[in-house]
Amino acid sequence: MASFRVADTNYHLQTKLGSGKQAHTYLYKDDEGNLYTVKLSAEVNRANKREVMVREIAILEELKTVVASCQTHTYPCIRYGAIIKSDSPNFEHFRQLLASTGTDADSNTTSNAAPQNSSVISVLVYDFVAGVSFDDLIKKHNYNVNNNFLNEFLGQMLLSVRTLHSLNIVHRDIKPSNIIFNPESTDSVDSAETSSGSSKFTLIDFGLSCRYNSGECASKSGTPNYVLPKILKTSSQDSIVTLKRSDLFAIGVCAYNYVEAVAPYKITTSTNWRGMQVYNFSSYQGFNSSVQMDEQLQDLIEVLLLDPDQLTADTAYQYWLNLQSEV
Repeated sequence: MASFRVADTNYHLQTKLGSGKQAHTYLYKDDEGNLYTVKLSAEVNRANKREVMVREIAILEELKTVVASCQTHTYPCIRYGAIIKSDSPNFEHFRQLLASTGTDADSNTTSNAAPQNSSVISVLVYDFVAGVSFDDLIKKHNYNVNNNFLNEFLGQMLLSVRTLHSLNIVHRDIKPSNIIFNPESTDSVDSAETSSGSSKFTLIDFGLSCRYNSGECASKSGTPNYVLPKILKTSSQDSIVTLKRSDLFAIGVCAYNYVEAVAPYKITTSTNWRGMQVYNFSSYQGFNSSVQMDEQLQDLIEVLLLDPDQLTADTAYQYWLNLQSEV
């Protein structure tokens, strides 16, 4: 079985988890049975791509140190991150893996998944996040709104984003597929504020995240329809207020997706961003009157979707806290 070794730990390949435009992910297990996600990209010969990978590693290291992400599981717990060159002892293992299209550890089929002549590979190892994606929950919940679940989701996500924003970090890609729900976690949202708590919801994929005060957020990034409309309409660099507000807007869209199983805005072909179809943000559809949900939670979701730019993660989280005596 294919393996690699870092810092006295042996990592054994189990299976391929998925592929995206930016990277490929794989499941590994160490000698003690602990599971890890390994994120690889061979497109880091380009300076801008290398900067993105270095930035993601640095942000996850900061979260590990400052907010104890390995205890709270609010964010991925990084174990190792590096940009490795062809002289690294693990380079050939990763190069061959990126060239394989197989979904199991023993596959030998090849493709153009990674350049055969790549001389630099980005490697990111973090604890495997068990659970189901919020995207899958939306598809399977059959329009039966669980108000306690929705309340917990909003509280934990607002707390997670408030923590990021307090560090001047913006995620920039909050969407259902980047949120993992662990149904085995029984801790309340309040415990996520302590290092001993374990979050039900983990916000993953910091590939587009940035630290504003370091000048990392100059380029526009995000997934259309989860990006604040204001960002889509201008070509100028966005302020930190706008970027933070966009994270909150994305939480509102995710929550609406869960309740209605559709988008909060109608699709239009008259507007596009980078050639991609986006919502018509003037056509907010509201909530279906037949949906049985708490009115206070509905108000909070609409605040996230519709309120002016003055909304912050602090005020949004305080809004949620104030609801707890009413929900």
